[in-house]
Amino acid sequence: MKTICCNAVFHVADLQRSLKFYQEILGFNVDFKWGEPNFYAGLSLGEVSLHIGSKYRFKNNTGHGHIYITCDEVDSYYKDLSDKGVEIMGPIGDQDYGLRDFVISDPDGNSIGFGAEITKDS
Repeated sequence: MKTICCNAVFHVADLQRSLKFYQEILGFNVDFKWGEPNFYAGLSLGEVSLHIGSKYRFKNNTGHGHIYITCDEVDSYYKDLSDKGVEIMGPIGDQDYGLRDFVISDPDGNSIGFGAEITKDS
């Protein structure tokens, strides 16, 4: 099997509210919207791809998703999101597993971790 990519899918209650949050607060781009009216969208932030949907073929799992995004400048991103009033679930800090990270919540309770490798200054 050759794999091409992987897209996490978050279930959300209100697609338009979520699109606004992911675009205006987190800085994601909207790659596509689908459905009439729209109920599914593909988003990207750098090399990260995330899909969100508000209509379910299966059990409603709104607010039960989690992804972790490795990034740079994690401290400035943390400050920016804090200043915007984003719900911080886990404050920024150095972790035993070698990353400096924090976790936020989207409007539906899905969690998103952001982290950078801890660098040792000489």
